[in-house]
Amino acid sequence: MRRFLFKTTLWLVGFFLILKAVGMLDNLDRTNENILRIRQVGTLSNLDVLFVGNSYTHTGIDPLQLRESGLETYSLGINAAGVAFYRLLLDDYTRQTGAIPKTIMLLVSPMSFSRFADTFPSIPIHRYLYHPLSNETVAWRFGAPYDQLLRRSFRKGLANAPLLFTAEEESADMKEMLTYRGFVPSRMTFSGKVHPEIAASYEPLSRDPFPMDSLEDLQDLALEYRNKGARVVFYELPTGEAPGLFHAQFLDDYERALADLKKNGFEVLRIQWDTRPLDFRNMDHLNSRGAARATGAIAEYLSEKPGTAAGGHAEESVR
Repeated sequence: MRRFLFKTTLWLVGFFLILKAVGMLDNLDRTNENILRIRQVGTLSNLDVLFVGNSYTHTGIDPLQLRESGLETYSLGINAAGVAFYRLLLDDYTRQTGAIPKTIMLLVSPMSFSRFADTFPSIPIHRYLYHPLSNETVAWRFGAPYDQLLRRSFRKGLANAPLLFTAEEESADMKEMLTYRGFVPSRMTFSGKVHPEIAASYEPLSRDPFPMDSLEDLQDLALEYRNKGARVVFYELPTGEAPGLFHAQFLDDYERALADLKKNGFEVLRIQWDTRPLDFRNMDHLNSRGAARATGAIAEYLSEKPGTAAGGHAEESVR
Protein backbone atom coordinates (compact mmCIF):
# COMPACT_ATOMS: atom_id res chain seq x y z
CA MET A 1 0.00 0.00 0.00
CA ARG A 2 2.79 2.42 0.87
CA ARG A 3 4.55 1.60 -2.41
CA PHE A 4 1.32 2.25 -4.31
CA LEU A 5 0.83 5.62 -2.59
CA PHE A 6 4.46 6.52 -3.22
CA LYS A 7 4.21 5.70 -6.94
CA THR A 8 0.90 7.52 -7.25
CA THR A 9 2.39 10.59 -5.60
CA LEU A 10 5.41 10.48 -7.90
CA TRP A 11 3.15 10.17 -10.93
CA LEU A 12 0.99 13.12 -9.85
CA VAL A 13 4.02 15.28 -9.08
CA GLY A 14 5.58 14.37 -12.43
CA PHE A 15 2.34 15.12 -14.27
CA PHE A 16 2.06 18.49 -12.51
CA LEU A 17 5.66 19.39 -13.37
CA ILE A 18 5.05 18.55 -17.04
CA LEU A 19 1.96 20.77 -17.03
CA LYS A 20 3.99 23.58 -15.48
CA ALA A 21 6.96 23.17 -17.83
CA VAL A 22 4.83 23.24 -20.97
CA GLY A 23 2.72 26.04 -19.50
CA MET A 24 5.79 28.24 -19.18
CA LEU A 25 5.69 28.57 -22.98
CA ASP A 26 2.22 30.14 -22.89
CA ASN A 27 3.51 33.70 -23.44
CA LEU A 28 5.86 33.16 -26.37
CA ASP A 29 3.39 34.54 -28.91
CA ARG A 30 3.50 38.26 -29.60
CA THR A 31 0.87 38.95 -32.26
CA ASN A 32 -2.26 39.07 -30.11
CA GLU A 33 -3.48 42.68 -30.00
CA ASN A 34 -3.67 42.75 -26.19
CA ILE A 35 -0.07 41.56 -25.96
CA LEU A 36 1.15 44.07 -28.50
CA ARG A 37 -0.42 46.95 -26.60
CA ILE A 38 1.38 45.94 -23.44
CA ARG A 39 4.69 45.58 -25.28
CA GLN A 40 4.30 48.93 -27.07
CA VAL A 41 3.18 51.05 -24.14
CA GLY A 42 6.13 49.72 -22.13
CA THR A 43 8.45 51.60 -24.51
CA LEU A 44 6.72 54.96 -23.90
CA SER A 45 7.92 56.73 -20.78
CA ASN A 46 6.85 60.32 -21.46
CA LEU A 47 3.08 60.06 -21.76
CA ASP A 48 0.88 63.03 -20.97
CA VAL A 49 -2.14 60.76 -20.64
CA LEU A 50 -2.45 57.00 -20.30
CA PHE A 51 -5.95 55.68 -20.97
CA VAL A 52 -6.63 52.37 -19.24
CA GLY A 53 -9.78 50.37 -19.87
CA ASN A 54 -11.38 47.50 -21.69
CA SER A 55 -12.30 47.19 -25.37
CA TYR A 56 -14.43 50.34 -25.07
CA THR A 57 -11.11 52.18 -24.69
CA HIS A 58 -9.29 50.80 -27.71
CA THR A 59 -12.36 51.38 -29.90
CA GLY A 60 -13.27 54.78 -28.44
CA ILE A 61 -10.03 56.73 -27.80
CA ASP A 62 -7.84 57.88 -30.71
CA PRO A 63 -4.36 58.99 -29.56
CA LEU A 64 -3.46 60.41 -32.98
CA GLN A 65 -6.40 62.79 -32.74
CA LEU A 66 -5.26 63.83 -29.27
CA ARG A 67 -1.75 64.44 -30.62
CA GLU A 68 -3.26 67.26 -32.68
CA SER A 69 -4.02 68.91 -29.33
CA GLY A 70 -0.40 68.54 -28.26
CA LEU A 71 -0.95 65.48 -26.05
CA GLU A 72 1.12 62.32 -26.15
CA THR A 73 -1.24 59.53 -25.13
CA TYR A 74 -1.80 55.80 -25.40
CA SER A 75 -5.04 53.80 -25.60
CA LEU A 76 -4.30 50.83 -23.34
CA GLY A 77 -7.60 49.06 -23.82
CA ILE A 78 -7.39 45.37 -22.96
CA ASN A 79 -10.35 43.13 -23.72
CA ALA A 80 -12.42 42.31 -20.62
CA ALA A 81 -10.33 44.56 -18.37
CA GLY A 82 -11.73 45.43 -14.97
CA VAL A 83 -10.16 46.66 -11.76
CA ALA A 84 -7.80 43.69 -11.35
CA PHE A 85 -6.48 44.07 -14.90
CA TYR A 86 -6.09 47.83 -14.33
CA ARG A 87 -3.89 47.12 -11.32
CA LEU A 88 -1.63 44.69 -13.19
CA LEU A 89 -1.33 46.93 -16.26
CA LEU A 90 -0.44 50.09 -14.31
CA ASP A 91 2.00 48.36 -11.99
CA ASP A 92 3.73 46.64 -14.90
CA TYR A 93 3.90 49.85 -16.97
CA THR A 94 5.40 51.93 -14.18
CA ARG A 95 7.85 49.20 -13.24
CA GLN A 96 8.97 48.78 -16.85
CA THR A 97 9.31 52.48 -17.72
CA GLY A 98 10.17 53.88 -14.29
CA ALA A 99 7.69 56.66 -15.07
CA ILE A 100 4.30 57.82 -13.83
CA PRO A 101 2.07 59.34 -16.55
CA LYS A 102 1.07 62.92 -15.89
CA THR A 103 -2.57 61.89 -16.13
CA ILE A 104 -4.06 58.42 -15.76
CA MET A 105 -7.59 58.03 -17.10
CA LEU A 106 -9.45 54.95 -15.86
CA LEU A 107 -12.54 53.72 -17.67
CA VAL A 108 -15.72 53.16 -15.70
CA SER A 109 -18.77 51.42 -17.09
CA PRO A 110 -21.27 48.86 -15.83
CA MET A 111 -19.44 46.26 -17.95
CA SER A 112 -16.10 46.90 -16.21
CA PHE A 113 -17.76 45.88 -12.92
CA SER A 114 -19.52 42.85 -14.38
CA ARG A 115 -18.83 39.11 -14.44
CA PHE A 116 -17.33 39.62 -17.90
CA ALA A 117 -14.48 41.72 -16.48
CA ASP A 118 -11.10 40.37 -15.35
CA THR A 119 -11.64 36.96 -16.93
CA PHE A 120 -8.13 35.60 -16.33
CA PRO A 121 -8.72 32.08 -17.72
CA SER A 122 -9.83 33.35 -21.14
CA ILE A 123 -7.57 36.42 -21.25
CA PRO A 124 -4.52 35.59 -19.07
CA ILE A 125 -3.04 39.05 -19.30
CA HIS A 126 -0.81 38.34 -16.29
CA ARG A 127 1.31 36.03 -18.42
CA TYR A 128 2.06 38.71 -21.05
CA LEU A 129 3.27 41.52 -18.84
CA TYR A 130 6.86 42.71 -19.10
CA HIS A 131 7.16 41.17 -15.66
CA PRO A 132 4.78 38.21 -15.92
CA LEU A 133 3.01 36.80 -12.90
CA SER A 134 2.54 33.10 -12.26
CA ASN A 135 -0.86 31.46 -12.33
CA GLU A 136 -0.35 30.67 -8.64
CA THR A 137 0.09 34.37 -7.82
CA VAL A 138 -3.04 35.41 -9.71
CA ALA A 139 -5.09 32.61 -8.16
CA TRP A 140 -3.99 33.73 -4.70
CA ARG A 141 -4.28 37.50 -5.21
CA PHE A 142 -7.45 37.68 -7.29
CA GLY A 143 -9.22 34.39 -6.66
CA ALA A 144 -8.93 33.25 -10.28
CA PRO A 145 -9.72 29.53 -10.79
CA TYR A 146 -6.32 27.86 -10.68
CA ASP A 147 -7.33 24.68 -12.50
CA GLN A 148 -8.59 26.69 -15.47
CA LEU A 149 -5.46 28.82 -15.52
CA LEU A 150 -3.24 25.76 -15.48
CA ARG A 151 -5.14 24.00 -18.28
CA ARG A 152 -5.17 27.12 -20.39
CA SER A 153 -1.41 27.66 -19.99
CA PHE A 154 -0.75 24.02 -20.92
CA ARG A 155 -2.85 24.22 -24.11
CA LYS A 156 -1.31 27.54 -25.08
CA GLY A 157 2.17 26.25 -24.31
CA LEU A 158 1.67 23.31 -26.63
CA ALA A 159 0.47 25.62 -29.40
CA ASN A 160 3.42 27.96 -28.85
CA ALA A 161 6.11 25.27 -28.78
CA PRO A 162 7.03 25.74 -32.49
CA LEU A 163 7.82 29.40 -31.71
CA LEU A 164 10.94 28.18 -29.93
CA PHE A 165 12.34 27.66 -33.43
CA THR A 166 10.44 30.17 -35.59
CA ALA A 167 9.25 33.77 -35.29
CA GLU A 168 5.72 35.05 -35.70
CA GLU A 169 4.94 37.69 -38.28
CA GLU A 170 2.77 40.65 -37.39
CA SER A 171 -0.33 40.99 -39.56
CA ALA A 172 -1.24 44.20 -41.36
CA ASP A 173 -4.03 44.79 -38.81
CA MET A 174 -1.57 44.48 -35.93
CA LYS A 175 0.87 46.89 -37.55
CA GLU A 176 -1.99 49.36 -38.06
CA MET A 177 -2.94 49.10 -34.40
CA LEU A 178 0.62 49.91 -33.36
CA THR A 179 0.59 52.92 -35.69
CA TYR A 180 -2.60 54.12 -33.99
CA ARG A 181 -1.06 53.65 -30.52
CA GLY A 182 -3.54 51.05 -29.37
CA PHE A 183 -6.63 52.42 -31.11
CA VAL A 184 -8.55 50.18 -33.54
CA PRO A 185 -10.41 52.28 -36.13
CA SER A 186 -13.51 50.96 -37.87
CA ARG A 187 -16.03 52.31 -40.38
CA MET A 188 -18.51 49.56 -39.61
CA THR A 189 -21.97 50.72 -38.59
CA PHE A 190 -24.25 48.94 -36.13
CA SER A 191 -27.49 47.74 -37.69
CA GLY A 192 -29.45 48.58 -34.57
CA LYS A 193 -30.43 44.96 -33.99
CA VAL A 194 -28.78 42.70 -31.41
CA HIS A 195 -28.42 39.07 -32.52
CA PRO A 196 -30.45 36.77 -30.22
CA GLU A 197 -27.43 34.57 -29.45
CA ILE A 198 -25.41 37.59 -28.37
CA ALA A 199 -28.25 38.84 -26.19
CA ALA A 200 -28.58 35.38 -24.61
CA SER A 201 -24.87 35.27 -23.75
CA TYR A 202 -25.30 38.41 -21.64
CA GLU A 203 -28.47 37.20 -19.91
CA PRO A 204 -26.72 36.54 -16.54
CA LEU A 205 -26.11 40.30 -16.22
CA SER A 206 -29.84 40.72 -15.60
CA ARG A 207 -29.42 38.97 -12.22
CA ASP A 208 -25.94 39.85 -10.97
CA PRO A 209 -25.48 42.26 -8.02
CA PHE A 210 -23.06 45.17 -8.19
CA PRO A 211 -19.65 44.19 -6.72
CA MET A 212 -18.95 46.80 -4.06
CA ASP A 213 -15.55 45.22 -3.30
CA SER A 214 -14.45 46.07 -6.85
CA LEU A 215 -15.35 49.71 -6.21
CA GLU A 216 -13.18 49.71 -3.10
CA ASP A 217 -10.29 48.17 -5.03
CA LEU A 218 -10.69 50.79 -7.77
CA GLN A 219 -10.59 53.65 -5.28
CA ASP A 220 -7.53 52.17 -3.59
CA LEU A 221 -5.76 51.93 -6.95
CA ALA A 222 -6.67 55.50 -7.91
CA LEU A 223 -5.61 56.86 -4.53
CA GLU A 224 -2.27 55.05 -4.74
CA TYR A 225 -1.41 56.58 -8.10
CA ARG A 226 -2.74 59.97 -7.09
CA ASN A 227 -0.37 59.85 -4.13
CA LYS A 228 2.45 59.02 -6.55
CA GLY A 229 1.79 62.32 -8.32
CA ALA A 230 -0.52 61.38 -11.17
CA ARG A 231 -3.72 63.19 -11.94
CA VAL A 232 -6.37 60.44 -11.93
CA VAL A 233 -9.55 60.92 -13.96
CA PHE A 234 -12.36 58.42 -14.30
CA TYR A 235 -14.06 58.53 -17.68
CA GLU A 236 -17.18 56.94 -19.10
CA LEU A 237 -17.80 56.44 -22.82
CA PRO A 238 -21.13 55.92 -24.61
CA THR A 239 -21.90 52.19 -24.71
CA GLY A 240 -25.02 51.98 -26.85
CA GLU A 241 -27.23 49.04 -25.93
CA ALA A 242 -25.04 47.75 -23.08
CA PRO A 243 -26.81 49.45 -20.12
CA GLY A 244 -30.02 47.67 -21.10
CA LEU A 245 -28.37 44.33 -20.32
CA PHE A 246 -28.23 45.11 -16.58
CA HIS A 247 -31.08 45.16 -14.10
CA ALA A 248 -32.20 48.43 -12.54
CA GLN A 249 -30.67 47.80 -9.11
CA PHE A 250 -27.24 47.16 -10.61
CA LEU A 251 -27.42 50.44 -12.54
CA ASP A 252 -28.59 52.31 -9.43
CA ASP A 253 -25.63 50.91 -7.48
CA TYR A 254 -23.32 51.88 -10.33
CA GLU A 255 -24.58 55.48 -10.15
CA ARG A 256 -23.95 55.47 -6.40
CA ALA A 257 -20.45 54.17 -7.07
CA LEU A 258 -19.69 57.12 -9.34
CA ALA A 259 -21.12 59.45 -6.71
CA ASP A 260 -18.73 57.91 -4.16
CA LEU A 261 -15.79 58.55 -6.48
CA LYS A 262 -16.76 62.21 -6.74
CA LYS A 263 -17.34 62.43 -2.99
CA ASN A 264 -13.80 61.20 -2.44
CA GLY A 265 -12.36 63.97 -4.59
CA PHE A 266 -11.85 62.26 -7.94
CA GLU A 267 -12.64 63.73 -11.31
CA VAL A 268 -15.41 61.89 -13.16
CA LEU A 269 -15.84 62.65 -16.85
CA ARG A 270 -19.04 61.24 -18.34
CA ILE A 271 -19.12 61.60 -22.10
CA GLN A 272 -22.70 61.48 -23.27
CA TRP A 273 -24.69 62.53 -26.28
CA ASP A 274 -27.79 61.42 -28.12
CA THR A 275 -26.04 58.48 -29.72
CA ARG A 276 -27.34 56.65 -32.78
CA PRO A 277 -26.35 53.35 -34.44
CA LEU A 278 -24.22 55.42 -36.84
CA ASP A 279 -21.82 56.06 -33.93
CA PHE A 280 -21.22 52.36 -33.19
CA ARG A 281 -19.51 49.40 -34.86
CA ASN A 282 -21.66 46.93 -32.90
CA MET A 283 -24.14 47.12 -30.05
CA ASP A 284 -21.78 48.74 -27.53
CA HIS A 285 -18.45 49.75 -29.16
CA LEU A 286 -17.94 53.10 -30.87
CA ASN A 287 -16.79 53.16 -34.48
CA SER A 288 -14.38 55.74 -35.87
CA ARG A 289 -17.14 58.32 -36.19
CA GLY A 290 -18.17 57.89 -32.55
CA ALA A 291 -14.56 57.66 -31.38
CA ALA A 292 -13.74 60.98 -33.05
CA ARG A 293 -16.55 62.63 -31.15
CA ALA A 294 -15.62 61.02 -27.82
CA THR A 295 -11.93 61.81 -28.26
CA GLY A 296 -12.79 65.40 -29.15
CA ALA A 297 -14.78 65.72 -25.93
CA ILE A 298 -11.83 64.41 -23.92
CA ALA A 299 -9.43 66.80 -25.64
CA GLU A 300 -11.76 69.70 -24.85
CA TYR A 301 -12.05 68.64 -21.21
CA LEU A 302 -8.30 68.30 -20.75
CA SER A 303 -7.65 71.65 -22.41
CA GLU A 304 -10.18 73.38 -20.18
CA LYS A 305 -8.84 71.76 -17.00
CA PRO A 306 -5.13 71.33 -17.70
CA GLY A 307 -4.04 72.34 -14.21
CA THR A 308 -6.45 70.31 -12.11
CA ALA A 309 -4.21 69.16 -9.30
CA ALA A 310 -3.96 65.63 -8.08
CA GLY A 311 -6.86 65.24 -5.71
CA GLY A 312 -8.95 67.91 -7.45
CA HIS A 313 -12.68 67.33 -7.77
CA ALA A 314 -14.64 67.75 -10.94
CA GLU A 315 -17.62 66.21 -12.64
CA GLU A 316 -18.41 66.79 -16.26
CA SER A 317 -21.12 65.43 -18.49
CA VAL A 318 -20.04 66.19 -22.04
CA ARG A 319 -22.84 66.11 -24.59
